[in-house]
Amino acid sequence: MININEIYEGIREMESARIRVGEISDKLRNASIERIECLEKGEKPEMLKLKDLFSEAKGFIEGAPHLFQELDNAFVIYAETTFLIAFLEGKNLPGYESVEVTPCQYVKALKAFVKDLRKLFLKKVGAGENDGAKGILEEIELVFSALEKAGADGTEELEPMVDRSREEIALMDYRKKKDSLDLDSVWFK
Repeated sequence: MININEIYEGIREMESARIRVGEISDKLRNASIERIECLEKGEKPEMLKLKDLFSEAKGFIEGAPHLFQELDNAFVIYAETTFLIAFLEGKNLPGYESVEVTPCQYVKALKAFVKDLRKLFLKKVGAGENDGAKGILEEIELVFSALEKAGADGTEELEPMVDRSREEIALMDYRKKKDSLDLDSVWFK
């Protein structure tokens, strides 16, 4: 005989777990976004809370693996934040195993990281910091090249951004050369 009460209890437990995962996901996503905003302002964010939230989320889905998809976006943003911090600290980007996300989430985070780098690049360009902009462009090209070689879907949307960055560096170099010319010495008197 089918026990309806057991079925209802199972449904309630699953719904309760789904709601809890949603809450954890929101906290992790919001904490990651706060860290990214701090980094974009040039501030050094406190990472302990973010790591704790990530560990809590990972621990929760171990008991409810069917809810893993609910945390996908939050894990991607967490990985993106990890990349940005590593870059700004002059470190190599961590591999997906050390970030503890899936390869698919890692690739999504790399794509988002390229967009973050583009924002930093534009700030350097706007400030006239040619060398800083070139350093960021090198990282953009490195990550973009790795994504292309891996055959990651969606790299075509990043290509115009990378091309524009290259053009902006060329324009900055041209302006720098043009400004450094001593026009008085060029004209015959």
